[in-house]
Amino acid sequence: RYPEIIDELRVPYRRIPIFKVKDLNDIKLFTDVMKDKNPDNIILFRGQNKLYLIDRPKEEKDWLFGDENVKEPSFLPSFLRPNQKFAYTTLCSSWHQLASILLNDLNHDNNDVIPPYLRSMEEFHTFALGIAQHYGLPSVGIDLTDNLETALWFAINYLKVGSGTTTCEVIGEEAKDATIYVFRCDKRAIFKYNFGLEKFAGNHRPLAQNAWFHHGGWGLARNQIALQLMCGFRVNQSWNETLPSNYYNTLFPSMDDDYFLDFLIKMQAWFEGSKVGELLKGLYY
Repeated sequence: RYPEIIDELRVPYRRIPIFKVKDLNDIKLFTDVMKDKNPDNIILFRGQNKLYLIDRPKEEKDWLFGDENVKEPSFLPSFLRPNQKFAYTTLCSSWHQLASILLNDLNHDNNDVIPPYLRSMEEFHTFALGIAQHYGLPSVGIDLTDNLETALWFAINYLKVGSGTTTCEVIGEEAKDATIYVFRCDKRAIFKYNFGLEKFAGNHRPLAQNAWFHHGGWGLARNQIALQLMCGFRVNQSWNETLPSNYYNTLFPSMDDDYFLDFLIKMQAWFEGSKVGELLKGLYY
């Protein structure tokens, strides 16, 4: 039996229900069914405490959906958000450069034992962009997770970034749109951090967050991840009690424990005054 539907979003050809449930166990029960029914896809989650909508004229909504009051969700990557001033080619070349230096440093610090093919593999492009995405730097993708607790944390916490350093705060009662979104992802459009680099670098943010990277934010279909949205589960501040204490420290390892973060902070100073340096100003920790 399905839980109560308390809201609805619309994407082309489909209605997206937003459910009311009691706890994460309820969500797990339903998402386990989704996994069984969709063996050719990967079921992933994203937590958001705000609902972002595509801004269309009412007349256009009526043409597309037959209702001028529908809510069409927007999951645009950071590269496409307001005040973003860098071109796609600049982002790609910059993150490739940084990822190459990162692997060189990691290899050097581990006596040249990391396989050299890592830089030549076809997934290197998304590896580089995904690293950027998870450290607060602009990319053409969206970060997802296969861990419900991680998705819940992001749904019920605000990240406050200021001059690099970051604090967090649990949402208040006025936050009515906090939701865990569930996506049925095409395997060709997602990428998981499973290169075993933790053997050399220890813990790092993508690993700590059970991170996946959906690289569908480029071209003419920049909101294509919305087409893979299945449903959402509404949450609120009271759900914070179900998370482990100090969960922020689990999801965001310090620079002493996170080789990637320590590397990127050093790169800020190294590339200061350059275009890469401008991009690195968005780094948060």
